[in-house]
Amino acid sequence: MYDICCVGHITLDRVVTPKAVVHMPGGTSIYFSNAIHNMDVSYALVTALAEKEMYIISDLREKGIDVKVLPSAHTVCFENIYTENQDHRTQKVSQKADPFTVSQLQNIEAKFFHLGPLLADDIPVELIRTLSEKGRVSLDAQGYLREVRRSARVLFDWGVKEVVITLGSRGSVIYNGQKFYTIPAYTPVTSVVDATGCGDTYMAGYLYQRIKGAQWQEAGEFAAAMATLKIESSGPFTGTEEDVLELQSGSAALRPRQIPILEL
Repeated sequence: MYDICCVGHITLDRVVTPKAVVHMPGGTSIYFSNAIHNMDVSYALVTALAEKEMYIISDLREKGIDVKVLPSAHTVCFENIYTENQDHRTQKVSQKADPFTVSQLQNIEAKFFHLGPLLADDIPVELIRTLSEKGRVSLDAQGYLREVRRSARVLFDWGVKEVVITLGSRGSVIYNGQKFYTIPAYTPVTSVVDATGCGDTYMAGYLYQRIKGAQWQEAGEFAAAMATLKIESSGPFTGTEEDVLELQSGSAALRPRQIPILEL
């Protein structure tokens, strides 16, 4: 029984920013795994990619990450293009991987399942339903961001018990069915380099805190600090829990910003 299991495809990313063009492995599976593996938690990754990209799995296992690899004819390929404002991204998909199935995860047990579908058919509804019977499910659903309060309430009515919506430099919002928690964004200490994977890093920090018993505001602020450390460099988060706490301890770094939330 794992504390947290992440399910998601690895991608081959081409990240284009005004400062550089970088090729690297990506996807929820990469960013979440790298962010969580140094934390004091039992963790496993379930992913799928083509045989020729298996070197990426070797790199993850060398870091001590428990990885279950499923076969796929292809590996997902993404191009992420950012302007100076890294809240804005243009994304192109040139290649898809095979979707996950219920039978592939029937022997995986975890308290939390964090699902990171990159495309609409990556993780079928049947699999989400099955995993919800095993443990609590965290789903990265990026398409519900137009009207935050309405979207959060709709998702809660569908059965989602905690709704987390990240809003880039404007912070994040957490809804538990009773209250909206406004989480301010941290100001980067150095500079904004690459926002790719920040949402995955945020969720790694959030679930880590929640499984340790932290309440919503505390878990959200830890996650926000973790995402800020990630945004200061290309690639996954490489820091530790102590690095996150150090950023949080500099209270001036946490600058509450009014997050406009539409009330219907």
